[in-house]
Parts: sequence; C-alpha cells; structure tokens
Amino acid sequence: MADKKRILIIDDLISIQEDFAKILCPKQNSASKKLDEMNETLFGKKKAKQDSSEFELTFASQGQEGIDIVKNAHELNKPHAVAFVDVQMPPGIDGIETIEQIWKIDSFIQIVICTAYAKYTWVDIQNRFGDTDRLFILKKPFDQIEILNLATTLTKRWKIDREINRQLLEHKPNPKEEGGKLDLALKKMNDNVQKLKLLNDKLEEQKRKATR
Repeated sequence: MADKKRILIIDDLISIQEDFAKILCPKQNSASKKLDEMNETLFGKKKAKQDSSEFELTFASQGQEGIDIVKNAHELNKPHAVAFVDVQMPPGIDGIETIEQIWKIDSFIQIVICTAYAKYTWVDIQNRFGDTDRLFILKKPFDQIEILNLATTLTKRWKIDREINRQLLEHKPNPKEEGGKLDLALKKMNDNVQKLKLLNDKLEEQKRKATR
C-alpha cells in the first residue's frame, strides 16, 4: 500500500480537529460496524478494520507544538505535505508566526490559513511572506468539499513539487550520457512541470475566490 499523505492540523479547538478528522478520515459507517460485530459474535473472528482514507492526520493545539511536530517529522524524513493552521491560538503564538517558523524548517510544506475574521488581510500576508504560491486561505465556517479539494490538490502538488526538485538535484547532465536516457529524464521532468502547472491554475482560482 502506498504511503498515506501526511496532513498536520494546528488548531486550539478540539471540535475543529474532530471536524477535520470526520471530513478527511471518515470512520466506518454504522451498518458496516454492526455487520462486523455480528460476524465476530457468530464466528468468533474479528474482521480487521480497513482504513480507506488516503490521508494520515496529526494534530497540534498550539503553534509551538505544531512547529515541534514539523521539526520531528522532517528529521525522521516523514514530512507533512500540508498544514492547516488556525490564525488565533491563545495563549501561544498566532498562526502567522507559526507558519513563518514552519517554513524555516520545511519550505516545501503547503500551508492553508484557517480564519473566521480578517485580522490579517491578504496584503498583510503577502507583505509578511512575499508572493508565495504555497499559501492559501480557508475561511470559517468550513465547507466540507473545500477542505477535501484543498487537501487532495495540495498533497498532489507537494508530491510533484518535491519530485521536480529531486530531479533537478540528482540529474547532472553528462556529455557522455546516452541521448535516449537524457531525453527520457527531460521528458519525465517536463511531464511533472505540466502537471504542476495544471494544479497551480486550479489552486489560483481557489485562492481568488477565498480572498474576495
């Protein structure tokens, strides 16, 4: 089975963390649970539960806790693809400072700022981080489809982004290299670039809607 896509949720409200879990990692439905219980009662065999979710979630209730989780994951070479970060998390540092520290550890992670009100405008955020393409806004109250869409699209984008970077670092042109191998390497890189462009176009449209 392929590795699950790692997503970090940083929010001080347990109810919000539970909402993300319900949306991105839904539990087995009640009918399935009852069937499993009947089989266990009748045949004495407990069916192994299969988690069909493509995501692996990690939760933090404060900004510094989230930073520590990112640092530990980075050191273990098990980085998170996406982090959903709340803006206000008293009494600790806010989401903007949290994001700044996270990117010092892992510049590839895609960030979604979650906010219920405009403490920071998009202009404020751009002035803080520059015109980055790895930062998005999700307004509360959340829409289930929007969360799923962002999680799915951003994890795909993160994977392609890292693959392109790996190809650039690992593939050193060699005059003696066979033309076919070089052409194949360049084709793979170009394919990834095109995929990334399509995802970027989709995400830019989402960003425009979120910042209106």
